[in-house]
Amino acid sequence: MKKESVEYPIRITVDADGYYAEVPDLPGCSTSRDTFEEVMRNVPEAIASYLGSLHKQGDPIPPPSRKRAVVKEGIIYTSVRTAA
Repeated sequence: MKKESVEYPIRITVDADGYYAEVPDLPGCSTSRDTFEEVMRNVPEAIASYLGSLHKQGDPIPPPSRKRAVVKEGIIYTSVRTAA
């Protein structure tokens, strides 16, 4: 059975310690890494883990909001597609 894919917006904060990505539609879903490439590779795994946890608990899966990519003062807003 093919899994449905969804695209959640993410917010990436850049500072001296590296890149911190969070998923505003999924409170508490976040990851951090040294480089942008690493954090972008890790975000889908963080989302999949979060959604898997919700599914196991029988909680509803929040729908992704519609936000577009923006770069502003050290913060990047973009989105990532992952399996639901």
